[in-house]
Amino acid sequence: RWPGCAAISAGQGQAVSSGNGKMKVYARVRPLKPTEIEKQEDQGCVCIESAVALLLKAPKDSFTMRSTERGIGQAVHQFTFTQIFGPEVGQKAFFDATMKEVVKDVLSGKNWLVYTHGVTNSGKTYTIQGDGSDRGIVPRSLAIIFNSIGTRLYRATDLKPFLSNVVNWLDSKQSHQEETKKQTLISSG
Repeated sequence: RWPGCAAISAGQGQAVSSGNGKMKVYARVRPLKPTEIEKQEDQGCVCIESAVALLLKAPKDSFTMRSTERGIGQAVHQFTFTQIFGPEVGQKAFFDATMKEVVKDVLSGKNWLVYTHGVTNSGKTYTIQGDGSDRGIVPRSLAIIFNSIGTRLYRATDLKPFLSNVVNWLDSKQSHQEETKKQTLISSG
């Protein structure tokens, strides 16, 4: 078992998809780094207005701000998301709110795509991978998957992957040959 992660059974929780076909888009605002605080780089550019609304303001010395002062363009833009997570939200809380039910759906045979997007240094890698003891969404997802499939492993040797998306069903002779190869490999290792 992987510490800190349970297995998911079919009866837990609700499905993530509402069936309306809409994409779920989450925003995660990372905290300022100590060097950014030290250099007083917080210009209030990111303002979380509500659980779903984010206000972005152009930095004071940016081209956008200078253009706005001349009456060209906008300095403030509002964006709406499925849910916004502020800098105080940890990895576990973020995973539980965004990914736990997705992993459950994957275990029941549904397809999902998880995609991260953002500028350099915005926290994508940290959110996906985490660091050390504070795991991201991939290690947490894998832990749940492996904890959940333990009793569903297929141990017979009558199926053989071929290329990237084909599985061949072997007859008894071919299956015996595969088992012999497996035992030879294990005993020589």
